[in-house]
Amino acid sequence: MNTEELLQRYAAGERDFSGIVIWDANLVKANLRGINLSHADLSGACLIAADLSEANLDQIRLEGSDLTSAILRQSSLKGAGLEGCQLVNTNCREVNMTEAKLWDSCIDGALFYRANLYRAKLVVSSRYGTDFGDADMRETMCECGKSAAFFERSNLLHASGFVPQKTDTLIETIMPDGTIKDDRPLIRS
Repeated sequence: MNTEELLQRYAAGERDFSGIVIWDANLVKANLRGINLSHADLSGACLIAADLSEANLDQIRLEGSDLTSAILRQSSLKGAGLEGCQLVNTNCREVNMTEAKLWDSCIDGALFYRANLYRAKLVVSSRYGTDFGDADMRETMCECGKSAAFFERSNLLHASGFVPQKTDTLIETIMPDGTIKDDRPLIRS
């Protein structure tokens, strides 16, 4: 299958494309809401500004793909291979990335609000402007070189490698050791 055939079949109403292989697919701004690409291999795909809302992307291989400004809202990416991906300004609101692998990926400005990142491998060089508000990050491998991320009510219980930086915002955040961290300044009356 090639990119054109995928888009034509999707436009005709087909949604199940599980297990397909299309390397270096050009799917810029493609509307693929609700698609099933579980176990597919789209390594090297260009998915800039693509809409993959409510998609089944479990076990998908997207190594080296560009998902800049893509919409993954309420999608399932359980066990997905996202190594070396660009997720800059990507909408991952309410996404399920349980046990996903994001080694060496760029997630600057991404929205992971209410995301499930349980046991994910989130080893990135930076996470500037990334929002992990209300995210489930329990047991996540969460290493980062540079950070200015937002962790409001995030659950990092038993997360490994998490070292908060001065530029991170921690509000009612459950830390790896189970303590609650709140960096808001105290207001004295």
